[in-house]
Amino acid sequence: MAMNTGKVIVGGLLAGVVMNVGDYLSNAVIFKTEMEAFAHRINPAMTPESMQSFAAVAPWIIIDFLVGIYIVWNYALARPRLGPGPKTAAISVLPIFLTITAVMFGLQMMGMWSMDFFMKSTALYLVTMVLASVVGASVYKEA
Repeated sequence: MAMNTGKVIVGGLLAGVVMNVGDYLSNAVIFKTEMEAFAHRINPAMTPESMQSFAAVAPWIIIDFLVGIYIVWNYALARPRLGPGPKTAAISVLPIFLTITAVMFGLQMMGMWSMDFFMKSTALYLVTMVLASVVGASVYKEA
């Protein structure tokens, strides 16, 4: 069966919405204090207001949509082998999650943030990515 590129993009954009909502809740609500401290540590001139500016947020919004498309593309690759459904969506997102987590762990080891923050944010990111994958995959059907 051929991959349905249109459905990958539509599902990916939907997954991107989930990723953006998850990132907003994580960075601006749940871990707001930690993110402000981190931003100030790497750029002392950065203020909480500048962190919320369009210029600061726009690249991350785009990245979340691109990651969403990548998530659904990976699901489309796994679907013929593992079958359709949420279980495949959850499994197919794991390599992407582990890759991103490995990079973030490297940054944690360099002292960018505490191990406690890394563990809590990684757990939340896993939930966000699995939910994004399940939501994005729900609209995917082969061509």
